[in-house]
Amino acid sequence: MADKLKLDIGCGRHASFFDGFTGLDVCEPPPAEELAGRPWLRLNFMEDTLPWAPGTVDEIISTHVIEHMPRATGVLFLRKAWALLKPGGKLTVTTPDLRILCSRYLAGDLPFWNRQHPEFGLSWPGTTLCQRFNHAVHPAWGQGKPWAGHVYIYDTDDLLIAAHEAGAVPVRIIPESSPYYKRPDHETGIEATKAGGK
Repeated sequence: MADKLKLDIGCGRHASFFDGFTGLDVCEPPPAEELAGRPWLRLNFMEDTLPWAPGTVDEIISTHVIEHMPRATGVLFLRKAWALLKPGGKLTVTTPDLRILCSRYLAGDLPFWNRQHPEFGLSWPGTTLCQRFNHAVHPAWGQGKPWAGHVYIYDTDDLLIAAHEAGAVPVRIIPESSPYYKRPDHETGIEATKAGGK
């Protein structure tokens, strides 16, 4: 049986954290020794010609990517990913949850806002909670980095609606047991499985 074709869109400057996935991103390639033979492609998923035909991909994940584009582009992103999937293929998308971020800001949750990102240091820089909150939900977060900052922050309801607008149905909220649900303290996500699989 041939290996399944699985894509991790926007995995960053490192191999996919998930076994069996080809990592994709627009940034500089990771060092070869870090990849250790795991597949990684530098391409712009929204703009470049993709090397896969529609209906040929088994699974797509995208963690914390869709918030880096306007909502209309996010719907197009979901539609394009959905079109690549085979019948029975699965799409999983996670993103920061606006409701959680707002509740943590209103609660003055200092341990949350003081968190450190493993690659970039303080996740949301600033000397006040207001400044840190704005970094979490505003394009300024991406200044000086090789990607856009957060442009549009979803809550669970709006992410489900965006999936419906993209035709990615049936869709459900990502279960807590999903291996791709890694940051429950501030994220939401969806799973959609294309009809017609065995």
